[in-house]
Amino acid sequence: MYKKILANANVEMYEGEGKVFDTHTVELTTPDGEVKHFTAKHILIATGGQAVLLNIPGKELAITSDEGLSLESFALQFT
Repeated sequence: MYKKILANANVEMYEGEGKVFDTHTVELTTPDGEVKHFTAKHILIATGGQAVLLNIPGKELAITSDEGLSLESFALQFT
């Protein structure tokens, strides 16, 4: 489900083992052993897993990634 949503949003996805190389660079080793470097102003690392809301004060104001990816519109900036 998520791969299709991201692909439709023109998000480039890579699978493998990643390491933060420096402030704006990630080093990726693909499953076949190839090493690639990606440099960007902002980097999103998605590790997978199941979304869970913690039992903490304010949890009623939070959403999980599941709900976030279902939003009709997104904030352009967070302050």
